[in-house]
Formats: sequence, C-alpha cells, structure tokens
Amino acid sequence: MDAAKKSKIVVLACLLVPMVIAMISYVSSREANQEQVQEIREMIAARGGTIEQIEVVPPDQSPFDRSGKGNTIYKITYHKNGKTMTAWYRALNQSSIVREAPAWKFD
Repeated sequence: MDAAKKSKIVVLACLLVPMVIAMISYVSSREANQEQVQEIREMIAARGGTIEQIEVVPPDQSPFDRSGKGNTIYKITYHKNGKTMTAWYRALNQSSIVREAPAWKFD
C-alpha cells in the first residue's frame, strides 16, 4: 500500500471515529432521558395525577439546594383532584461525577 493511500485511510478514520462516538453518546443520552420521563410518569400516576407538562429547568430555578452537573432537574406540572400541582425531580445523568442523589419534591 502506498503512502498516499495510507494517509487517506488515517484521515478518514480520524474523522469517522469521533462521529461514531458522538452518535453513541447522543443515543444513550436520549435513552436515559426517556427512562427518566417514564419514571416521572409512573410516580405522578402512582400519586393519582395526570401530567400536563414536563420540562427541564436550570438548577437555580428549582427548589433543590444543591445540584451538580451530573443532575437533570425536571419541573412537572400535573393535575390531581381538579387542582394544578407542581412536582420537581432531580435525576442523575452520566455527564459528570459532580452530582447529587435523585430526589423528588412535591408542592
């Protein structure tokens, strides 16, 4: 194999490997988010509620005193007994080792 062909293969590999890693990270992050949303749905249903909206909020807009980069904070608006209520869920994600344990808060 000549040098020009080898260098093309190396360049192609250097471009493809990071793209494959990025796609794997994206898919696993998306799956983790879907699992967290399912966990939220189950918790609200177990409390007799019906979910209206689930949104991700920054830590400073949540009632949790502490949260790390490895946490995702969800604000859940739901209905129960004709009333609109709010719940908060601090979930774990895999983006950092700086994180707090999962927790729920109900208003």
